[in-house]
Amino acid sequence: LGATLCTRSAARCAECPLADTCVAHGQGNWRAYPGKKPRKTLPQRQVQMLLVRKGNGEVLLQQRPPQGIWGGLWSFPEIPPDADPLQWCSDYGLANARHARDLPPRRHTYSHFPLDIAPREILLEEPGWCVLEGPAWVWYNPQQPDERGLAAPVARLLEELDKV
Repeated sequence: LGATLCTRSAARCAECPLADTCVAHGQGNWRAYPGKKPRKTLPQRQVQMLLVRKGNGEVLLQQRPPQGIWGGLWSFPEIPPDADPLQWCSDYGLANARHARDLPPRRHTYSHFPLDIAPREILLEEPGWCVLEGPAWVWYNPQQPDERGLAAPVARLLEELDKV
């Protein structure tokens, strides 16, 4: 009935078989029904993206799992917002890492949540890349980009890296 007789813009109460028991009709405020759905609260997600760079300008990229956000694409390593980037480097065998700078934060919005990204540039004096060799890790040269699939925020950060 709601799609045919009981519409918000032009209710046809005289034709409705339920008009005698209808609260909206009884109160004379049929325009208030049906009520608007409450807005869904989107979850907030935050992450630090680590732009780990060797002296020659190469940056560390990690391939994301095939399922989920940016499935199969290449991205910077991500850590929780309260984690220590230098500790992460130490845990992965990246020697002599130093926090160079924080790049401007940015927001990447999906249909179901916004992702707040805090990019952190980390410089390595001794990369120790042997620990990170493998199919899920690569040292990427932004000056000679290849046809690697990059997540959109990662591609933008790579373009901005030397401009900031």
